[in-house]
Amino acid sequence: MMGSRPLVLGLWLLGMGLAAIIVARARFSADLSAFLPRVPSPTQRLLVDQLQNGLAAHLILIGIEGGDAAQRARASSALTARLSVQSAFLAVNNGEAAIEERDRVTDVVRATMEHVTELRVPLVVDIGFGTTWADAK
Repeated sequence: MMGSRPLVLGLWLLGMGLAAIIVARARFSADLSAFLPRVPSPTQRLLVDQLQNGLAAHLILIGIEGGDAAQRARASSALTARLSVQSAFLAVNNGEAAIEERDRVTDVVRATMEHVTELRVPLVVDIGFGTTWADAK
């Protein structure tokens, strides 16, 4: 039993050494183009270019913690007002665009689903939003 202990330790060290060599020689890339085909389509190239150099590449997201919902809302509005007047920022959004987009999508989904086919009875679509199913009722 004692004679196999050095052998097991030696095999473990050999395995760890091989794993270290493999990791050291591996190439890691945070570039999304690594996931594209060798010859990407123009649309794929445009997508990667936009992610690297477009608006998404210069996006800053800020979260506010602490306080109650009313205090966070006031702090968020105050921060939006201060950042909006600075020339360093092209656009400052405080969720308004997301709400407008949600309303637009709601209208499109409702109209599409309610008129998807001719029925003898009207099809009524209810759409709700929330962080849980219960909130979305």
